[in-house]
Amino acid sequence: MKALLKTSPKTAADIQSGRSVLYRLFLLDFLAEDGDHAELFVNGVGYGDLYLKNAGNEFLIPLTPGVPAHMKVLATGDGGGGVTVGFVSSLGEARTRIMNVGQSEDWQVTVQ
Repeated sequence: MKALLKTSPKTAADIQSGRSVLYRLFLLDFLAEDGDHAELFVNGVGYGDLYLKNAGNEFLIPLTPGVPAHMKVLATGDGGGGVTVGFVSSLGEARTRIMNVGQSEDWQVTVQ
């Protein structure tokens, strides 16, 4: 699978064997698209510093069904009025509190 070329060999093997699944997540600015930035971490793996758009940034994240995953979002840039981060997935939508640069929120997610 070409999409797995940049993943670790263990993660690629887990996905190919069915032990892990790719989970689709959108990270977005839930208020004004004003220049907010955030960094997403899933189980300690960083997904880069992101410009948050109202339309969202799409991620495919490898997760193991039934095993809790640790997600962390770190506010890295404020376009004005605080950093506002939303998560949208097939399970619904969640929003962080309005954060200042340097603040973060931690979440635990379990997929079935």
